[in-house]
This record gives sequence, structure tokens and C-alpha cells, in this order.
Amino acid sequence: MRGLKINITVTFLLLTVIGMLLINLIITAFWQRSLVHNQIENGKVVLRVISADYESNTDALNKKLQFLAEETEGLCAAVLIDDQFRTFPSSGCPQAAELYQIMRQCSDTRQDMTTCSGKTWGVFFTQQKFLYIAAPIENDSTIGVTIGTVYSLQPAWQAIRQDQKIILVYILVNTLILTVFGFFRFAALVIRPMDRLVQEAANYSGKDSLGFVSDMEGSEFRQLSLAINRMVERIEADRIDLKDMVASLEEANEKIRTAQQEMVRAEKLASVGRLSASLAHEIGNPLGVVLGYLGLMRQRKLSDEDRGEYIKRSEQELNRINLLVRQLLDFSRPLPAAAAPVHIHDLLGDILSMLQVQKKNREIKFVKEFNAANDSVHCNEEALRQAFMNFYLNSLDAIRETGHPEQGKIVTASENGLDDKGNNTLLITITDNGTGIAPEHMANIFDPFFTTKDPGKGTGLGLSVSYTIIENAGGTVRVESGEGTTIAIELPLS
Repeated sequence: MRGLKINITVTFLLLTVIGMLLINLIITAFWQRSLVHNQIENGKVVLRVISADYESNTDALNKKLQFLAEETEGLCAAVLIDDQFRTFPSSGCPQAAELYQIMRQCSDTRQDMTTCSGKTWGVFFTQQKFLYIAAPIENDSTIGVTIGTVYSLQPAWQAIRQDQKIILVYILVNTLILTVFGFFRFAALVIRPMDRLVQEAANYSGKDSLGFVSDMEGSEFRQLSLAINRMVERIEADRIDLKDMVASLEEANEKIRTAQQEMVRAEKLASVGRLSASLAHEIGNPLGVVLGYLGLMRQRKLSDEDRGEYIKRSEQELNRINLLVRQLLDFSRPLPAAAAPVHIHDLLGDILSMLQVQKKNREIKFVKEFNAANDSVHCNEEALRQAFMNFYLNSLDAIRETGHPEQGKIVTASENGLDDKGNNTLLITITDNGTGIAPEHMANIFDPFFTTKDPGKGTGLGLSVSYTIIENAGGTVRVESGEGTTIAIELPLS
């Protein structure tokens, strides 16, 4: 409030000074005008008195004009009888030429004449310096007689300037008084209520309504305080509603998270089922080999060297079965919630080795182009494993749909880059030469339950779940499709 008080005081001071000065300016202008008018009237009265005593006595007239020039405020006086022009005092009159011209006009028109000339400093602006007055003398003779005088207006202007000093002091005193009075009056009407309102607002805790009400009935501050009280009540009601809404949203979000986890789990089980069907054949072959070696080892004439070789080969086949089962179990176990640094190259290598051992995938060529120098990503490893597994299974299905799986090829590449904000990222691209995605389906491929496969061959959740997993890891997924399909996954580096 200190800045407001200073601004109000300065504003009151400026307005008062400007108002007083404008009033003084107008009054002084009328004052100067009235002074000149009075000087003219006084001069005319003097000339009338002189002309009233004139009885063709030139000497008496000259004495009166001499007295007018020497003993009064006139600078000089003059008489014009026919064409004879004489000035008083006899020492000379500097304004004789101008006085002669006006007296000549007066003689011709036989009317009083007044005019001003010269420039001098008045009060606020320059003013006329000299006042010329001429009057004809009426007489019975045919001789025309005109008298005139010249007055200096400088003494009048000087007197006004002296009085202006007193007026300026009066303006200063009035300004101070009016400013102090106006400030305290404004403070009582505006500043104090505002201080109270600010204090009430600063101490408002949200538990009670704002208790400030102005003491002045019907005043704008009372209306403002009542409006603020109503606003606070509405805000409090909205805060309660918002709190309830936040609680309901949290509950809904929890349900959504639970449903999402169930959806991810369901899709994972579907992927496990697809892998299990393929791995069943892969497990059957090693088991047949092991059974064959066991049969051979029953022979009594079998040498110890052959027996050891059969045992060694049986162990290799059993280790192969154990590896396949372990990979399937690792993939199917529940996803841990904790995130940790994951080396994407190792993760992709495990997935590709799991897919390559399957008999139906042996005709397809898997190419790895890992060019990224840094492949460490902070995320949920098993969730990310499921996402990439879904991408690869879709690529394998697209290659088989061409009818020529022996020509199939899946290229997995990686490189480091920067995102739109300049952060370091890891870009992984999975490119296949399968059937591709129809243009009309591109906008829906990440929608839940959207699938182009025959009923029973797909849930429509694979890409949707994968998209959610990548997004939760802070990454993005982009799909491009033509003769084949390219899936580009961008993940932030640890």
C-alpha cells in the first residue's frame, strides 16, 4: 500500500497545483484586461475635464497639458490646433510620432480614439507597453482642437507581478492544505478499507468465510466485500467438488491400471500359447534323440567309449530342451513392477535366439545391425521383452502370409540419436518383407481388439499392449508400411 499512498499524494498535489495555476491564469488575464480598460477610462475622464474648461484660451490649455505630462502618470501630452502639433513637456516626447497619428485621426473623425503599441513583459505573456488616448475639444469656433496623452502600462504590469508573489504563496499554502486533507479523506474512504480487505484475505485459511464487510452501508467497498465473500464460498464449494472428483478419478485410474495389467497379462498368455505350440515340436525332436540313445545304451556289447559318447549327446539334447523350457518360463512369468537399466542388444539377442530355434522359422533370415554405441535403457525388462516379442510375432505372421517364408527376412537395427528436446535416445527398427499393412488400417493398428486376422488367430491386443509398454517407458512407436513393414521404437537412454 505504500506505493499507492505515494501515488495518491503526488496525484492530489499535481491536480491541486494545476487547478490553482489555471484559475490564477484566467483571473490574471481578466485582471490585466480590466486594468487596461480602467486606464483608458481614467485617461478619457482627464481629457474631458481639460476640454470642458477650454474657452479658446490656448495658454490655459497648454498649462493643463503641461501639468498632465509632469504631475500625473502620463508620459507626455500633446495638443493639435489645426495643423499645429505641440507636445508636453517641452523637453520632448519619444512617442510623439505615434501620438500625432492617433490625434490626427481623432481630429478628422471628431471621436475619441485609443490604441496601444510596444511590447513589454506582463505576468505570464508579453503585453502592450504604451496606451495612447486622443479626444476632440468641442468649441464654437471653426478651429479644430484635439488633445491627447500617452500612458506607460509598465507600472500596472509590475504591480500585478508583485501581487502574483502573494498569490503564489497562497497557492502553495492552499495546495499543501488541500493535499493533506484530500489524502486523509481518501485514505479513510479507500486505503483503510483496502488494507482491511488485504489483511482479511492474507489471513484467510479456507475454513471460514471471509469476514470482511465495510462499515459504510451501500458503499462500493461493502458491495466488493460481499462479492468476495460469495466468491470465496463458491471457491470452497468447488474445492470440495474437485476433491471428490480427484478421489473418483484416482479410483477410476486404479481400475484402469488394473484392467491394463490384466490386458497385458492376457496378451502375454496368448503369446505364450503361440510359442508353446511351436516349441512343442522343438522339444519333441530332442526327446526322440534322447530316447534313441537310451535304447542304444541297453546293448550289452556297447563299449565304454560309445556309452560315454551317447551319454554326452543325450545331455546336449536335454540341455537344449531345458533352455527352451526356461526361455518359455521366463517369458510367461508375471511382470515385475520395478524398472532397472536394461541392455537392449542383449534383450533382442535373447528374443531372436528363442525364435530362430523354432523349426517353422528356420527358413526366415534374421539380420542384426546393432550400430548403437549406447544401448542402456531404464525400464521394466520383462515388459519390454513382451513388447518386442509381439512386434516380431507380427512380422513372422506377415512373412508367412506371403506364401514364401523361405524368402522372408527380418532386419533389426539400432542407432543412437536425439529426440525433439535434444535428449539422447536409442532408435530400434524392425523391418520385414511381409505383406505390409493396408493404408485404411494404419490409423487403427494400435487400437485395442483391432485385428485383421481370422477369428481365433489373434486377440487384437498385441500392438495395443506393446504401444502402452513403450509409452510407459518414455518412448514412442512409429509404423511405416508399404511392400513390407517397419516398426521404429525410440527409447530414452539411461
